[in-house]
Amino acid sequence: MSQPSQVIQNTMSRRHRHSSSILARTFTLFALMLGLAAPAAMAEPARIFDDNSDSIAVVIGNRDYKQTSTVDYAHNDAEAIRDYLVRGLRFREQNVFLLKDATLGELTQMFGSEANPQGGKLWRSAVEGRSNVFVYYSGHGVPDLATRQPFLLPQDGNPNASESGFALQTLYRNLELVRQKIGAQRQLIVMIDACFTGETGRKGESLLAVSAPGFTPAKPRTGGGIVKLVATSGTTPANWDETQKLGLFTSRFLMGAAGLAQAGSDRRIGWAELQSYVVREVETAARRDNGREQKPEFDIASLSLPVVEPSATIRRSFESAQDEARWRSATADGSREALERYVAQCTAPCAYRQQAVDRLLQRQRDAEAVKDDESWRQFGADGKYQAYLDACNRICAYRQLALGYLGKDPVAETRPEGTLAKPQALAAAAQPTVTSDPARALAEAKAAGTIEALDHFLKAHPQGKLATEAFAARLALVQSARQAGAGRAPTAAADARYAPGQTQIDAMAPAGSKRTPVVIGACPSQGIVVKLGPRRPEDPKSGFLSVRSGPGGSAYFETGRVYNGDVLIICDTIGPWHAVIYPNRGQSVQECRAHLNVKSAGRATDSGSCRSGWVHRNYVEITTR
Repeated sequence: MSQPSQVIQNTMSRRHRHSSSILARTFTLFALMLGLAAPAAMAEPARIFDDNSDSIAVVIGNRDYKQTSTVDYAHNDAEAIRDYLVRGLRFREQNVFLLKDATLGELTQMFGSEANPQGGKLWRSAVEGRSNVFVYYSGHGVPDLATRQPFLLPQDGNPNASESGFALQTLYRNLELVRQKIGAQRQLIVMIDACFTGETGRKGESLLAVSAPGFTPAKPRTGGGIVKLVATSGTTPANWDETQKLGLFTSRFLMGAAGLAQAGSDRRIGWAELQSYVVREVETAARRDNGREQKPEFDIASLSLPVVEPSATIRRSFESAQDEARWRSATADGSREALERYVAQCTAPCAYRQQAVDRLLQRQRDAEAVKDDESWRQFGADGKYQAYLDACNRICAYRQLALGYLGKDPVAETRPEGTLAKPQALAAAAQPTVTSDPARALAEAKAAGTIEALDHFLKAHPQGKLATEAFAARLALVQSARQAGAGRAPTAAADARYAPGQTQIDAMAPAGSKRTPVVIGACPSQGIVVKLGPRRPEDPKSGFLSVRSGPGGSAYFETGRVYNGDVLIICDTIGPWHAVIYPNRGQSVQECRAHLNVKSAGRATDSGSCRSGWVHRNYVEITTR
């Protein structure tokens, strides 16, 4: 091999070894980085804010300005954040510096100046290795249109003169020095519920003398040592939560910290969970309630916070949001168990309880319809029509067809909805025979001139034009009896008293009518009140079903009220009205049944303290027959 070739080979060999060495060192360093990073990534978020005995907070709410418009809810914001820090994170009250309508001089005294960054009260108060720091500001933010730099606007500041403001760049730089003082084992958070576009938050209103639509302020340079939370970014303004009378950003932060951002059940909120909740909810609420965009800036941090009970300021909105979240969870799950759990655990405001009950009852009806179809396929195919009728439950879709196949009259044989075939005939007062001709039967009932005769007709023909005519005739008889004093209709409203052993149902019977007990098993039907609107405390006429002294509307006294979910014992049905017995608050249906004495035509007495009356069937779902 020639000398030049040897030189080239040696050179290449040295380069190969050098490259291999570099590659090996790079791979080793990369492996070490992965090895070091993996435990950190998997570690539990730091509980730095669990110990705040020496922590310091500065809370500023600038509402009233000398040279521009007010920020209506800034004082509310400051009070709410102060409450969260003291009551929730256990900051000492004397360590939370609350400033309302802070001037430029007061801001400088608290945070220091650009020339003297360590001259502020915050720097002097922070304890090395012991203090977490939380800084909050609610008020106007303004931009310098020339430099695009954002400023906090003091109470005595001029929005058109940047030198009268406190530069956000100066605030961040001075806070980074405080962050260095307290050490890496502690944390500093700065939260600003303001925008820096020059808008006031009211549509069409500007803080600046010169209009600057679409203006985008510059982002202050920071070293990354502090955790920043800013209400909005870019060209969008910050909005208010008019319901809670807080800034929207502040409102959603507090609601998330109260538990709505929590994904687990350990009473702790990871910072990433809080970040996701606040950003999502602020964006959604701003679009829904204000028709505007608002996207907060929310820095990442390895932190977790304890769940804090909601304050009085946000409690109602918190409970509504919590109720809505539970409902969304139940509907997303979609199972019967999830819907029943929502109903069982539902507390005020419980806005979706009726929807849950309706869905559950509809599922029950759907299941019964399927069972009815299966029964018809089973018995109908073999011509066992009576067996189908015997197996019928609430839904009996093929009843008339089965009766027709059996050679029976479907009109005469079909029972009215909500009634049961009695195992024995009732021994009642003499009543006209109801024929297969409804018009003739009504004429006979009218000719008899008794309430019992009309009741007997309505049992066989509960709907249609003739039923309406019969019901009107019955009502006329009741009113006539009242005027003549023959009846014993109640004369008081909800607390009407009757003769010993009587209920409202019994009292509505004509005086002197015979009452023959029926066999045990009458009054077995049971129902639940459904389809009513929500109960609203401010509206006493909302969310109830009137219980009346007779089977009719306002012609009868209101003797009580029942609400969605109340259970009723059903003793009789006349037209669209159910005769019911129901427990007082604190009683059970079983107690009512224990004292129940059912008499003819569905009239009942109850020797206990349960109540009774008539309710409209449209709002009662039969659950047991």
